[in-house]
Formats: sequence, structure tokens, C-alpha cells
Amino acid sequence: MDGILCGFAQKEITPLGDGIFLDGYGHRMSPAEGVSDPLYVKAAVFGRKEEAEGEAETARQAACQFAIVVLDVCGFHEPIYELLADYVEAMTGLEPGQVAICATHTHAAPACGVLDGLPINWDYWGYAAETAGRTILEAMGKMEPCSCYVAVSDREFVPAHNRRDRPFIDRRMKALVFTGLDGRVRGILASASCHPVIQTSLELSADYPRVLTRRAMEEYGVPCIFLQGRCGDINPSVPEGMGIQEAIERVGSELAEGILSAVDKGAGKGEVPSSIDNCYWKVRIPMKVAPQPEEARRSFEGKLKEYLAQPWSLEKHYAFREAEWHRKRYRSSRCGEDFGLWVPIQMLDMGHRQVFLFLPFEILTSTGNKAEEILGRFGYEEGNIFVVGYANCVNGYLAPREELAVGGYEVTGAAHWYGLPECSEETEKAVLEAVEQMAGEMLGRKT
Repeated sequence: MDGILCGFAQKEITPLGDGIFLDGYGHRMSPAEGVSDPLYVKAAVFGRKEEAEGEAETARQAACQFAIVVLDVCGFHEPIYELLADYVEAMTGLEPGQVAICATHTHAAPACGVLDGLPINWDYWGYAAETAGRTILEAMGKMEPCSCYVAVSDREFVPAHNRRDRPFIDRRMKALVFTGLDGRVRGILASASCHPVIQTSLELSADYPRVLTRRAMEEYGVPCIFLQGRCGDINPSVPEGMGIQEAIERVGSELAEGILSAVDKGAGKGEVPSSIDNCYWKVRIPMKVAPQPEEARRSFEGKLKEYLAQPWSLEKHYAFREAEWHRKRYRSSRCGEDFGLWVPIQMLDMGHRQVFLFLPFEILTSTGNKAEEILGRFGYEEGNIFVVGYANCVNGYLAPREELAVGGYEVTGAAHWYGLPECSEETEKAVLEAVEQMAGEMLGRKT
């Protein structure tokens, strides 16, 4: 293949009606009360340079080999991921292995199954899925020969901090920038690692990545697609007393200025990718085993007692969520159910220079570092590796083995809110082994 084609597009997916519950915070017990800023779905598509025979639209679909789709949402549990993937396949012809469906992880978007038990507006998700399909089709219609370059900011993402007080953080801001034959930017894939958790109210918002969306359109007139990295233990630092909107703009401006200044400095350095390759596996991931029924029963009864003792309050809501996790675990243990998970893991390679790893978890910094080290052993340079979380559904936090003894929300509490089993000592290991095997398979196809 002599080079590839690329195309970019974005469309708004802000809910059109009322009755939308927001995902990301357990204290919200009523629907959204307004819109702070619009939500978007963005798509980047890549394909073969050779023209396919037939009508124009059919030819574009035949030429397209891979799409990255990112929605301004908190994530999606498996049923919503399947809805999105099925609509996209029916509308575009792209099978699930050819599409990475990701979330920016804003904590102020429609309920998506991340927090177990929240009311999901399925009509909204049908609308989001339809819009995602139309966005991909529009990006296909814009496909053209392209070159690309990696733009790594010389700034650090200063507002980010490790909320677990652990010595791990990835402050890098970088992008893969695609240009046309005229040298003008056609689209940007940007990566950083920090939770979008500033918008705590009942207003819909894309949180701080909204500033990058706006600034890219103002300066380049093209979509900048934000890929959330290893941010599972990383939060933004907001000065005490600062209002939500001011804080969003301040943190978002740090991100936008870091990314877009790097884009400007890299102008004119593009190379033509020689090929694209992708790999998509469903992998069996072991989780912490269920206790014996009698132990699970005692745990449930203890949590139920705590719930019953509470007057109607936010604390009673929290107690109910905890009791529900233990109740379901007790029921599963009585039925002898296996607590393992089947999860999708995906990789995209561009000319064996740039590589994207899409993981269906909230990724802590140390796990992202380990994955990057593995890919480095297969010949990818550090700046060309993009580790992306919240991709193709979200199966809670992927807790590293060394973090299990430390405990905390990311190890135990979050799994309970997600309604998922906790990670075991083998969980992260199984994911990283799959990454290594997938990288080896793709390398083998090139030699």
C-alpha cells in the first residue's frame, strides 16, 4: 500500500429531551437540570489508498479499514457498547474489530452503565449510536491522502496530580497530527491523562476537554479527538474556592495550549504512513473469586443491617449501593458463578511507527507504564505509543497487583459502584500478557 487515506468529522450528541441522569458521581439522585456545554461524538477513519470499484459511497466504505470514535461520555457498560458497535456496523459496514469506540470519561454526561443501577435513557443511546454512525460516514466522505507526525508538548500537564498519593503520574501531552497534500491540518488525535471530574453539578458538560474541542475548531477548523490515557489515579488540581466554570476553563486551557502549541511546532514534519494494521481479541480476565456462600451471606447481612439503620439520606443511598453489591455477590456464590470477565482488547498500528492500545478499563498510571514498556520491546518508540483507556466498554478499574495491598477506592470501592467483581493478583497480569501476544502477532504479520 502506497500511503493511506484519512478523514475526520464531529457531530453534537447533547441530549434532546428531559429525564437524563448523569453518570460519574454517586451523590446525584435526580436528573440533569441543564446544559453547561455541548457533548460531541468525533470520528477519525483510515483506509486504503487504492480506489474501490462502484459508486462513491460504497467505494469509500470499502476503502475504510479502521475508525476511532470518541464520545463525550463517562464510558459504557457492555450492553451500550454492543448497541453502539451494532449500529455502527449496520450503518458503515465496519465490524467491531475495525472500530475503537472510546469515551473521554467526563463525569457529567448521560448515564451509561458505569455506575450500576442508574436509570439509562435508551432512546438517548439510540440517538448517540445513530449519530456515531453518521459521523463515521461523514469522515469517510472526507477521506484523502495524508501524512502524519507526532507532536509532543514541551510542557507538562501541571494541573494533574495522583489522588492516591502514589509516586506515579504521566504529565505528557501529545498528539498525532494528520495533514493533507497541501500541508494543512485535517485532524488531530490528542492524548493526556487526567480525570474530567470538575463538573460536579447537575449540568451536562464535556468538562475540561471542551476547551480543546473549541480551540481546535477556532484555530484549525478541524476536530481534535481527545484520547483519555492512564488517568485512573489522576485528578485535576483546582484552587480552593474557584468556581466550576472557571476551573474547567483553566485546566482545559492548560491542555489545549500544550497540545496545540506542539501541533504548531511540528508543522511540516509529516511522514506518509505506509500501512495500517489492527488486532481485536476477546480475552478472558480472571477476577477475585467469589467467597463461599456462608461467608457471602454474612457480608450481605452486615451491609443490610447498616442500610436499615440509616434514615432516608444520601448516606442511606450509599449504604444501599454497598448492600446491593454484597447481595448480588451472595446470590452469585450460591449459584456457583465464575467471576471472570471476557473483555475486548484492541490495537492499531500505523506503519509500525505509531501504535494505539485500546483497553476497556480505567487504567492507573503504573499499568499504562507497563503496557508502554511492553510495546517498546516490539520496536515502538516512547512518543509513538498511545495507551487509551475507556475503550470498547469500561470494566471498572484495572487494579495492579502491587496496589491491592494499598487498597482504597480504585481497588475495592469502585468495583462495588460498578457492580463488578474486584481485581485479583492475576487480573492485570492477564491483560498485559494479552497485550504482549497481540503485539507479537501484528509484528509477525510484518516479517
